[in-house]
Amino acid sequence: SFVIKTTNSEESKFLRQMMYGYYEHCQAYPLTLIPHFFGHHAIKIPGRRKLRFVIMKNVFHTTNKIHIKYDLKGSTVGRAATDKEKERSSCILKDNDMDINRDFMRLGARKEILIRQIQHDTKFLADNAVMDYSFLLGIHNLSDQSNDLAQAQLTIPDRIRALPEYCFVSDMGGMQKEPVQGPTQVYYFGIIDILQEYTLRKRGET
Repeated sequence: SFVIKTTNSEESKFLRQMMYGYYEHCQAYPLTLIPHFFGHHAIKIPGRRKLRFVIMKNVFHTTNKIHIKYDLKGSTVGRAATDKEKERSSCILKDNDMDINRDFMRLGARKEILIRQIQHDTKFLADNAVMDYSFLLGIHNLSDQSNDLAQAQLTIPDRIRALPEYCFVSDMGGMQKEPVQGPTQVYYFGIIDILQEYTLRKRGET
């Protein structure tokens, strides 16, 4: 599935500037966690401001229900959802809302593969002066594994299945909790909001 997101002129220009490096990064790491952009477009409607938008892969590309969502930045300052936000079924929780005992990602030996990919991706972002991105985490609570698996089969090319990083999507489109003991979960994740360049103006804000 796809996500369409509007961009402003600065974000649009920044994406075009880093496009060559982005392409090279995606070639080197086909299962990169940064957004998979499929299109970058602009529409000019007479009498209105130009509308710019990108089309990208949905991080939660699955038929499984995402029961819990987190937008994580590795910071505790202002990083909590309000009580009003938590009342909504679509609420995205933040760093201070995480229940470590319930939702902490347990991946066994595959953890090292994920950490290595995060390091590759964050180095690419740092090299391009990108700031303010987030780690988006979705959690599916597995109640009936056979039913969930039947509903979430994905078509994956053999060349992708051969990669160590295939484990990111090998379990119903995500990564299943490991070791599996009692009620288990499947994790869906990606790095989002990468079009904010760390300019002098942003440096002044921080």
